[in-house]
Amino acid sequence: MATNRLRQILENNEFALGTFMQFPSPEIVEVLGYTGFDFLIPDLEHSTYETSQIAMLARAGKSVNLPSLVRMWGVDPRMIIRVLDIGVEGVHFPRVSSEEEAKSIVKYVRMPPIGERGVCPETREGHYLSLPLDDYERRSTDVVIGVMIETKEGLENVEKILAVPGIDLVQMGPYDLAFSLGLPTKGRSVGDVCADPIIVEANERVIKAAEANGVKVMQFTSSVEDVSRKLEANPQHRIFWYLTDGIMITHAFRDVTRKCEALGFRK
Repeated sequence: MATNRLRQILENNEFALGTFMQFPSPEIVEVLGYTGFDFLIPDLEHSTYETSQIAMLARAGKSVNLPSLVRMWGVDPRMIIRVLDIGVEGVHFPRVSSEEEAKSIVKYVRMPPIGERGVCPETREGHYLSLPLDDYERRSTDVVIGVMIETKEGLENVEKILAVPGIDLVQMGPYDLAFSLGLPTKGRSVGDVCADPIIVEANERVIKAAEANGVKVMQFTSSVEDVSRKLEANPQHRIFWYLTDGIMITHAFRDVTRKCEALGFRK
């Protein structure tokens, strides 16, 4: 049985709620753990993180039993190995558009003989050479590989992408995909874009391709009501990413000030 908590969630088909982390704050990670979130997604694509800050977030996550699924900025083998050496539980790749790209991801994440990742058990992942080599190898093999379908080309190739051995998890990026497909976005909220029939159809295609290849699905949500609707439609797909740390903080602060204004405290 896998000891990687993120892989356990996938294998046991558990309900799991995570969020993208764009603030380099271990305190926010701890709050997420204390309030019942299940995993975090440190975001290298849309943040100013250094590798050392990803390590800090991963350590904070470990303290509250939150595995880390790091969103990379692309298929860069040098950055992939630096993130994996931290000992994170998963890596997640944006804008994957082809079967060849998916194969490259598996190659760079897995050690020989499956892939070409460099071996270095002296790192945090290998407990600084205190972990037996077979355990170090198992930890590497347990790392979850996720891909995001966010482009027109990626959607056209989704069946081939998810057929690549080693891909564990897929997520559709609705906003990026909407731009790539040329859908109108002016004046529309993220919720409006997600409800667009073309995006809904695209999400169904991604889910169908995932089911055909034994790949788990992570779905975007912005409300508990939306989670309920999606679970009713696809009860077997129980992994969700809920907004970002920044959006949740903004909503909480804005809710307080708007209530003060509504009650006439601020003229």
